[in-house]
This record gives sequence, structure tokens and C-alpha cells, in this order.
Amino acid sequence: MSDGNSQSSGSPAGAGSAGFDRTAGAQRWGEGGPERAKSRSLGPLLKLAPYMKRQRTTAIMGVIFLFVAAVLNLAITFPVQWLGNNAFQSFDPAMINAGFMAMIGIALALGVASAIRFYFFSRFGERLAADLRGDVYARLMSLSPAYFSKLKTGEAVSRLTADVTLIETFFGSTFSMAVRSTVTSIGALILMFITSWKLTAILFVLAPVLILPILGMGRRVRKLSVNAQDRIADAASEATETIDAIDLVQAYGMEKEREMRFRSAIELAFKAALARIGARAWLTGIIIALMFAGV
Repeated sequence: MSDGNSQSSGSPAGAGSAGFDRTAGAQRWGEGGPERAKSRSLGPLLKLAPYMKRQRTTAIMGVIFLFVAAVLNLAITFPVQWLGNNAFQSFDPAMINAGFMAMIGIALALGVASAIRFYFFSRFGERLAADLRGDVYARLMSLSPAYFSKLKTGEAVSRLTADVTLIETFFGSTFSMAVRSTVTSIGALILMFITSWKLTAILFVLAPVLILPILGMGRRVRKLSVNAQDRIADAASEATETIDAIDLVQAYGMEKEREMRFRSAIELAFKAALARIGARAWLTGIIIALMFAGV
């Protein structure tokens, strides 16, 4: 009976079965594609230079307003200092009003500058991600079928969407926030040196003690973030491969098996995300504790 069924199905069944073995068979996690090389080198980011050059004007505008916002962020401390040293001591209503008006003016200017900075950097990240997705997709279309026989369809889609989204987030918000914090910190150190060079010297002595634990936790957070992203890619790959071969999955009655495999992948992604969240929570607590302890 089984021989008759196999003969009646003909070559389409054989082709489908071959495809089914790859998509809905006994494929195990981590065997769907080539392993990515682990590297701390920033060299691969240089390949994004052509995309950045296309958005040169947008990037320049974002950097300009980033520096404006950083300067205003430092400038808002001067009215506060002036109020504490002069206005509140003399109890002169005119001086107090002038100090608060200056604070309000700087705060409004800071809000406008921050909004414009956010717009230009977000636009820069979105445009870079859109161009990169288009080129990556065109590259995938040019690859041979042999490459896709070693790569899960879901993994390719995940790299095209999720991984590019990480690049978009980095250039759209994370990078600008890091530069803004750096500029603000440098300005604060300059002001601190002008106010008290001894206090600045003490800060430089304590800085290595404060930074080393943060660097160690930062590396752990980075590794856990990469692992969480890989687990999400595994889950997306499982779902995509199963849906692509849904007719074969249903024909062989493997709905429950595939459902359990997907739930297992989601659970692994959840556990990886929890590990990343826990590490980031510890990192945040360490930063705040060391910062106030240093002060």
C-alpha cells in the first residue's frame, strides 16, 4: 500500500520531500547556516561609509544640533548657580525673576535643539537602514541556490530585518546619545577644572576604579545581547520554514511537532532576553551606585 502511494505521488513528492527534509525535518538549532565569525573589530562598520556619505547633510545637521544641545545642557547650570550665589541671598525679586526667566529660556532652547537633533539622527538611521536593506536583498537575489541550501529562509529574513534594525537603532539614537554624553562630560570636566582643579584631579584618580567594573559588565551585556538576537533569529527561522512548507507539514501530520519546536525556540529566546535584561539591570545599578559613591 505504501509502495503504491509513493509511486503515485511521482517526482513532485520526491522534490517536496527533499524540501521538507530541510525545512520541517530533523533540523537542529544552529545547523541551518554558517556560523558567523566572532570579532571585536570595527572594520566591518567601515563598509557602511558609502551609505553615510549619501546622508552627509543630514548627519552634519544632526551633529550641529547635538553640540548645541550639549552646550545648552551645560549652560542651564549657570542660572542655577547665579540664583544660589546672588539672587536668593539678596532676596531681590527682580534678580530672582531674571534668573528663572534665563533658566526657562535655556530650557526651551534645549528642548528645541534636542528635538531637531533627534529628527536628523533618526532620519539618518532610517535612510541608512532602508538603503542597506535594499542592497542586502539585491545581494541575496544574486547568490546561488547552493548558498540557500545551507541557510534557513527565516534566518536570512531575520538578518535582513532584525539585524539591520540594530544598525538603524545604533546610528539613529544610540550613537547620538553616546556623543552627546561624551561632549557633556568633557564640558563638565572643563567647568569643574575651572572651579576646582583639586577636585578634578581626585576625579581622574577615581575614574579607573569606577570605569573598570562598568567595562566588564558592558562586555557581558554585549555577549548576552548577541545571544538573544541569535535566539530570536532561530525562532523566526523556525516559523518561516514551517509556514513555507505548510502543505507538507499538514500532509505528514507534523503540526504538533512543529508547534513544540517553535515554542521551544520562543522559550530559549525568552530566557536569553531575561539574561540580557538582568545583566543590563546590574549594569545600570552599578553605574548609578559608583557615580554617587564617587561624588
